[in-house]
Amino acid sequence: MLLPNASLWYGGRKLSSSAEELYGLIHSEEGHNYWVNKEKLPEESMDFIHWDAIGWAIHGLPWSRRNFVAKFCVGMMGVGKCMKRWKQWSHDQCPWCGKQKNTLHVVECPAPEAHKVWSKAVKNFRSWMQSARTDPAIMEYVCKALENWSASSQIGSHYDKSINLAILQ
Repeated sequence: MLLPNASLWYGGRKLSSSAEELYGLIHSEEGHNYWVNKEKLPEESMDFIHWDAIGWAIHGLPWSRRNFVAKFCVGMMGVGKCMKRWKQWSHDQCPWCGKQKNTLHVVECPAPEAHKVWSKAVKNFRSWMQSARTDPAIMEYVCKALENWSASSQIGSHYDKSINLAILQ
């Protein structure tokens, strides 16, 4: 169970207290529309997301990682925007670049210090994928997407059709 003792409230009404029910709500058409309307995911990308694979991957993580992923996805982490809202900080600025620090800013900060941290993380992830014998086309695509994300580039700008073949194998 991903969310022990969790419940979902919407409009002052308790919708669910079961983790399985919550997953169903999150992955429903209404849940997808929520993320599109919040401008968290472009509508055209929804059909390309392998929701079952995401579920399998999440279920394979320890609780602490699941919690991190959930908080990151909804933007509720100890970053400037939240720290100011929670009255823990008097400002919401990134200490490296001075822009408002929200969850996505952690990935997209233009400061050289942030880029070094991100590049090292991508390099370590690439090494792990090699040790897990990940198909080279998939590995290259994922790492390039992560590098582009950090640089606030278009993720699909380097798309290679061989990735479809690698995924299907």
